[in-house]
Amino acid sequence: MFTTSGTHCLKSESLYCKTCCVFLSPIGGLDLSIDDKKDEVLNLFETVVFYKDKYDKENEHYKVSKKIILPNGKASLFSGMLAFNNDKLIYFKLELPFGEDHKYSKELLLILKKQDSLNINDFVYKNKKNINTEKTVDCYKIFNIQRSSKNNTEFELSLKYTQMNSKVD
Repeated sequence: MFTTSGTHCLKSESLYCKTCCVFLSPIGGLDLSIDDKKDEVLNLFETVVFYKDKYDKENEHYKVSKKIILPNGKASLFSGMLAFNNDKLIYFKLELPFGEDHKYSKELLLILKKQDSLNINDFVYKNKKNINTEKTVDCYKIFNIQRSSKNNTEFELSLKYTQMNSKVD
């Protein structure tokens, strides 16, 4: 699934890799695509905790986290939730706090754009907004820059990708 070359979405066998992939390896050390295999996705994270969602009983849900070092040398914690159906990723919501300087988000996006030779995150680079959304036939994507949900003085990248027709949200 994940390759050190950062071209996961190109080499993925996922049916959704062109439209439902996020490229984050230059800043977060991981790339994800809807339809990725459960064991490969879970192995990307240091902490993985299964939980039962009271509203969605047909899918498997996990809370995940991974410590990373941002390009500016600041330690951060990539964290979020994943959902799987038939051992395939159908939903992910991830948060990456990056500090108190909102302007650093532009630097992070520039780092991604320079290394994103396949333009996987193109809908984000084109719009240059704090909230970017895109709906394709395969998935619905949200890529946000917002106040941290855990610390009101910090900002974070927030991502939410959902397979179309899934009941997860």
